[in-house]
Amino acid sequence: MADTPENQADYPQHGNQKKSCGFPILRLLAVMSLSMGTVVDYEVDAYNGKGTGEQSSLREIFSCIENDDIVLGDRYFPSFFLMADLKNIGANGIFRGQAQRHYDFRTGERMGKQDHIASLRDPLKFSNQKKTITY
Repeated sequence: MADTPENQADYPQHGNQKKSCGFPILRLLAVMSLSMGTVVDYEVDAYNGKGTGEQSSLREIFSCIENDDIVLGDRYFPSFFLMADLKNIGANGIFRGQAQRHYDFRTGERMGKQDHIASLRDPLKFSNQKKTITY
């Protein structure tokens, strides 16, 4: 995006960049219909650190996801809470596994090479009940 004072005010550049040596960063998340090729809803945010990521942007437009929808996303999305929310509305999610999470391909249901159904445990330590979501 253009490096104008107006854009810098609304969408500041990354904190690791020196002033006037970078460009403003805009975060755009779109929910698209793959069968129709249309944008169902979108969210535009500034890249402003914690709480402004893709998951937060998706939460802003989450109401556009309906029963029997399949949400396809990158490896940033597969969290226990997102999968639980998708399951609650009857939707499914297909995501590449997160890089920092270890996946044991000897467990779970094998679907193909490097492809299987895994379970996530509720990470809340204060929870007395262990909850598991299978996706």
